Amino acid sequence: MAKEKKDAPFNTPEVLARIHKATGQCQGIERMVKAGRPVESILLQVSATRSALQRLGQALLEQHIAQNVTDGVEGKLTTEATLKNLAQAVDYFCRSK
Repeated sequence: MAKEKKDAPFNTPEVLARIHKATGQCQGIERMVKAGRPVESILLQVSATRSALQRLGQALLEQHIAQNVTDGVEGKLTTEATLKNLAQAVDYFCRSK
């Protein structure tokens, strides 16, 4: 598991709202399956959940980029470290598509 920073920079209302939305959608899918809803309805909800997770990932990536650029400008990270962190984050995000 990755190390967690003590200041929790991604613990924002936007990120938490997106997590709660995706969680609720997953719970809705489970209820739909248990209730025997038509597969088309379930698949539509799966698609909506996938979109919600994509938007969550985008919000996290945007915040990560902003933080890394700030750290690079302020000299907290070397240029090499900044670019490596950004490239790795973009790679992880692109894998999810």
